[in-house]
Amino acid sequence: MLQVEKRSFIQFVLLYVVSTTLFLTLVSIIYYNYQTNIFLENRRNSMQIYSEKVVNSIYDLKRVEEIELYYAEDKRFEIAMFDNKKRQVFSTFNSKVDLKKNFYQSGEYIYFVDKIELKNINVKYLVIRGHNIKQELEEVKTHLYVIMSLSFIFVIVLAYFLSKMFLRPIRDYISKLDDFIKDTTHELNTPLAAIMMSIETIDKSALDPKTLRKIVRIDNAAKTISSLYQDLSFVALYGKKQSKDEMIELDKMIVERIEYFEPLADVKNVKFETEIENAHIFMDKNKLRILIDNLISNAIKYNRPGGKIKITAKQGVFIIEDEGKGIPKEKLKDIFARYSRFDDASGGFGIGLNIVQIICDEYKISISVDSEINKGTKFELRWK
Repeated sequence: MLQVEKRSFIQFVLLYVVSTTLFLTLVSIIYYNYQTNIFLENRRNSMQIYSEKVVNSIYDLKRVEEIELYYAEDKRFEIAMFDNKKRQVFSTFNSKVDLKKNFYQSGEYIYFVDKIELKNINVKYLVIRGHNIKQELEEVKTHLYVIMSLSFIFVIVLAYFLSKMFLRPIRDYISKLDDFIKDTTHELNTPLAAIMMSIETIDKSALDPKTLRKIVRIDNAAKTISSLYQDLSFVALYGKKQSKDEMIELDKMIVERIEYFEPLADVKNVKFETEIENAHIFMDKNKLRILIDNLISNAIKYNRPGGKIKITAKQGVFIIEDEGKGIPKEKLKDIFARYSRFDDASGGFGIGLNIVQIICDEYKISISVDSEINKGTKFELRWK
């Protein structure tokens, strides 16, 4: 899966999962509050019914002392009675009661206060106390946790398959583009080799200045095509050829590639400035050449006419800086994505920097980019 696909896949899955989870959470909160209200209302109704039973059971009593013998008991509830001056007349529990409220919760208990008229025993308030609805709500929470967990798993699975389905057209498009690159690479091989061989056999010292300039232009064009062919071949064959890692003299390789690209740089009057020390790196020689070529060719392509390219190399460090147009900050995060171009005017397939990152990842080379509009871009590679 390419980087652009991974990013699209992750973004879709995250958006779908987060939005669906938020929706399920909202529904769960609404359901939880709804169940809470139902439990409270049921508890209130049961307390009110019990209050009526208690009143009926002691309605005809003449003395307060008889209450304990005759009131209707219910194991779910406790009771207390108060006179019109709010003094306790009878109680089966010891706690303070707020007679101003009709139905309220305090700590582990729920209280229901009913105003009654039992003049024979001077009772004005009947208080019913029962346990709160914590146990019922815990059961609701447990059910919601189970439902949410199963729903979350279902959402992730569904998001995965939906993203695969939605990304299929992108995958097909990229597959067709990859096939095009493979076919193009195959078709370029023979004519490019013929052009390069023909240029090499020409005796340039025997040519007049006008013809020499034409041959130089042809040579530069052939080198541009050769660089493109090199990139296309890498994309088409990456992973199919075994790397031949060896200890390479990095300084000599850089000098060689600078000499190769100097004719192309001269077209834009771009000059090289170097600070190169003796350095070695253990990797595949062809991949190192592709890596350096892409960075140098980009520095030439995006440089300003008459600009400079500064190359610094020492053990464990390779830095290339240009004085070009720079890369907008919002595009820096995408410059290594395949088929991504930060300047459409310069053309190209948008695979060069993707190849650079692939090679760097393979050999654990860290790569950083620093760019400023109209001032230039700096690529810094570091390895151990």
